Amino acid sequence: MASWFVLAATLLIQIVVANMVQGIPTLAPFIKEDLNLSQSQVGLFTSYIFAGFFLGSALSGWLTDRLGSRNVLIGGATVAAILILLVGRDVDNFPLLIALLVSFGVMASAATPAGAQAVAMAFDRQTRGFAMGLRQMGVPLGGALAAATLPALAVAYSWRVAASVAGVIALIGALLALILYNRPQVRTLTRSRSKHGARPAGSLWRRDVVVACAAGTTLPIGQFIMVTYLLLYLRDSLGVPELRGALLLTLAQLVGAVSRVSLAALSDRLAGKRKPALLAVVGMTGVSALIISSLPTTTPFVLVALVILLYAACALGWQGLYFTLLTEVSDDGWEGRVVGLGTTFTSIGIMSGPPLFGLIVDITQSYRIAWLALVGVVALGMLLLVSVRERPRENLPAGVSTS
Repeated sequence: MASWFVLAATLLIQIVVANMVQGIPTLAPFIKEDLNLSQSQVGLFTSYIFAGFFLGSALSGWLTDRLGSRNVLIGGATVAAILILLVGRDVDNFPLLIALLVSFGVMASAATPAGAQAVAMAFDRQTRGFAMGLRQMGVPLGGALAAATLPALAVAYSWRVAASVAGVIALIGALLALILYNRPQVRTLTRSRSKHGARPAGSLWRRDVVVACAAGTTLPIGQFIMVTYLLLYLRDSLGVPELRGALLLTLAQLVGAVSRVSLAALSDRLAGKRKPALLAVVGMTGVSALIISSLPTTTPFVLVALVILLYAACALGWQGLYFTLLTEVSDDGWEGRVVGLGTTFTSIGIMSGPPLFGLIVDITQSYRIAWLALVGVVALGMLLLVSVRERPRENLPAGVSTS
């Protein structure tokens, strides 16, 4: 059971961190009006958060392998929560918002390498994909929590109150995760895991590690375009009211949560191969984005909802597969550093994707062209993933599961 307590703690941290990371973009219409921002500046919300991820991910991965996932996971989430509380209390201009969002991103970045390393070491290779998918389910669940609660709080009170609520939830989540990690079974597992230290000959720069990390630049762009611009796209192009759009975004996040778990579990059944399922889900992201680009303004809301949910299942379904792949192309004891490097690359995509999408909309006055540009980015990601060589199953890190 110890492994499942580890999974519960990492999932909880992932949820509360994602609630904050994705909560700021869901508040975009309200912050945009309050601070009088442009579409491109709205896109920079996500970019500045993930500039912090870019700066912090590699260091977080190194600290995870050196200090252990527990300390990095809980410490990072706690400081990130405090920074979001400051956003809600003190921000009255765009430069201050930028500084706090970057600092928040540095601390929030710890959740990915620390959580991935904890799961990779706690579960054996027969169940690792399923466990990693469950952990990564925290991202859309946190996004769903944000979409379901924060815009409504912003309407009823203010976006500042909504941001503060997200910070308080994260502090509570960090405390609960600490309680889970302090259970006797988990302390025993942690001691067992510490005996499986890093190999002296490990490396970040093997070909398949580098190519897989580079492919990660393209993978999250569709997800964060959805989080940042879906409410604005639905309102401005299809006439969908903001609260109805927020409901659809909530459902989309939930569909994405189910998708990433089921796809990662499926990969456990495919002789431990992650790449075929990952290629399929990335390809369908491109197809569904192409469909979205073609929706006329008169499209019935039910059909719009079906298309958006299909897109969400694909654009959010990659994470469990991808981070499992990273842990399995890494050398033993280097999982934190490899996932940290991969998160650095995904951060580049997240920083650049949403503002470029918004810039295309600003220049062309057309969401259609912006969606088509996303299709091209997805195609590039598929080309990179095709060239990644998965390691034979018998050569994968074995884990030290005691479940």
